[in-house]
Amino acid sequence: MKRLGLFAVAAIVGCSGTTEPEDLGVDAAVREGGAEVVRDGGAEVVRDGGDEVVRDGGTETVRDAGARDGGSPGLYFPPTVGDTWATVEPSSVGWDSSAIDEALDYAMGERSTAVIILLDGRILAERYAATWDLHTARAVFSVTKSVTAFLVGLLEQDGALELDDTVTTHLGAGWSAAAPADEGVITIRHLLTMTSGLDEGLARVAAPGDVWFYNTPAYHVLFDVIAAASGQSRDDFASTRLHEPIGLMDSTWLPQRLSMSARDMARFGLMILAEGAWDDTPLVTDPTILDAALRPSQSLNPAYGHLWWLNGQDGFLLPGDPAPGGAGPLMPDAPADLVAALGAGDKKIYVARSMGLVVVRHGSSAGEPVAASSSFDNLLWQAILRAAP
Repeated sequence: MKRLGLFAVAAIVGCSGTTEPEDLGVDAAVREGGAEVVRDGGAEVVRDGGDEVVRDGGTETVRDAGARDGGSPGLYFPPTVGDTWATVEPSSVGWDSSAIDEALDYAMGERSTAVIILLDGRILAERYAATWDLHTARAVFSVTKSVTAFLVGLLEQDGALELDDTVTTHLGAGWSAAAPADEGVITIRHLLTMTSGLDEGLARVAAPGDVWFYNTPAYHVLFDVIAAASGQSRDDFASTRLHEPIGLMDSTWLPQRLSMSARDMARFGLMILAEGAWDDTPLVTDPTILDAALRPSQSLNPAYGHLWWLNGQDGFLLPGDPAPGGAGPLMPDAPADLVAALGAGDKKIYVARSMGLVVVRHGSSAGEPVAASSSFDNLLWQAILRAAP
C-alpha cells in the first residue's frame, strides 16, 4: 500500500497517558501461564512476548514493544471483539500534546459528543461528553451514504451488479415516479453520483447525467438494489460483509440510516485508510472499485465521488436546489487528499491517507445546521494541523 508522509511511531502508551510499567511503582508482579502480570492498584499490565496489554476496569489497551523500541510497526488494527485499542502518546511521534488538547477543546466546545483521532490506526486522541462513552451510538445520517457506497462496491466486486446496470434491471419497473421510458435509463451509477435527473419525489426533471442534485430519496433506492442483488436483506448483507469483518459492535441499521458509535465510525474510516482491508484480510480485492468511489465521479461536482465528499478539487457543489458551491477545495486548510463521509448534525468521518489520519466527530450541529460540509470542518482541521509535526 502506498502512503505519503507516514509517521514512524516511537512509543505507544496506555489510555489517559499511562506510563511504562517500570515507572508505575508497581506493587506486584506475578506469572500467569507464559505471561507476566504487573499489578498497580486496580490496573494490570500483562506482558506476553514483546507486547503488553494494559487492563484497567473493563478496558484493555495494547502497547506494542516494537514501537517502544523505536521501530515503525505500520498500520494497526484493533481486535474485532472487545474494547482493546492501541494508543500513542502524541509527543512520542512529534505531535504537540497541548495543541491536540486545544483541538479537542474546540471540538467539544462546538457541541461535539465524541471525537477520535487515529494515527496509523492507533488512538492519538479520544474524548467524550459527560453523557457519552465508547459504546454510545446515535444516527449518523448521511455518513450512511458512504457506507452504502462501500456495500454497492462489494456487490460490484462479486459480479452481482454493474454500476451501469439500469436500476430497473434489479428492481423492475415502477420504482420511481418517472415515466417508464425515462426511469428505464437511470443507472446505479447515477444514484451513486447524485446525477439521476430525479427530484425528491422521484419524478424526472432532467436527463440522467445532466444535473448534479443531492437527492437523498433517490439514494435510498440503493437499499433495495443491495437487497435485490445480494439476495439478502440490506442489514444481513452489511452484517456479514462489513460489520463482522471489522468489528462494528455498536452499529445498527435503521430504516433510512445507520446508528453508530464513534469507535465504529473510526473502524470504518480505518478500513478505508487501509484501502479496503482489515489487518491482513482484504474486504475489497479489486482496488479499482474503492479508487473509483474516492475520486471525482463526474464533472458537474468534482468534490463528489460515489457518495463520498472529496477535498483538494478545483470546485464544489453542496446540497440545495439550486446547489450552492464555490471555487477551490471544500476544506481549504485540510489535507488535499482528504475524503469524508459527512452527515447532518456535523457527523464526520475524515480520512487523510497522506498523514495516516482518521478523524471522527459525533454530536449536534456546530453552529447553524447545514447539509454536508460546514465551517466546522475547516476550523477543526486548522486546529488539528497546528498540532502536527
